[in-house]
Amino acid sequence: MTPRTPCRGHPLARVEGTDVEARYVPGGQHAIVAELAAALLGSGASSELREAIWEELRAGSGVAEVLQAMIVRHAADVSAIPAFAVVSRSADGAHCAVRGPLEVRVLTPRGPVEVSGGGVSMWNERIVEGAVAAEIAAVPLRDDGPGLDSAADVELPLE
Repeated sequence: MTPRTPCRGHPLARVEGTDVEARYVPGGQHAIVAELAAALLGSGASSELREAIWEELRAGSGVAEVLQAMIVRHAADVSAIPAFAVVSRSADGAHCAVRGPLEVRVLTPRGPVEVSGGGVSMWNERIVEGAVAAEIAAVPLRDDGPGLDSAADVELPLE
């Protein structure tokens, strides 16, 4: 992975035992960053769900396992799953899943690819080939509908 230079005004955290760095803006969301994946959970995520996602990411699980953990924790009631964005490395690039007012921006040699959780009833899932880095962000509050209570970023280099 390529070391990243932190943005001014954004605290920098390192994932212990790895070369992964995460920049973030403090807010009401919950960022979970591991060596191979990162997630941003909306403020409605329970401590039990946050712990389950942390355990999955720490074990090296990808998007499919994180989605399964969310479904199990909500007794298959998909409508009860809070806003989330998760991105993991895959053999082909970056595997993303996003629900609610969040988005993943995947950087590729051909330019950025955005995967948004807006306008979908469950979640938006996509594999982006050739990914070199990914950012997860809360969509800013808008006049046309609710968003999360503040902006947040999580960056996962994929090199």
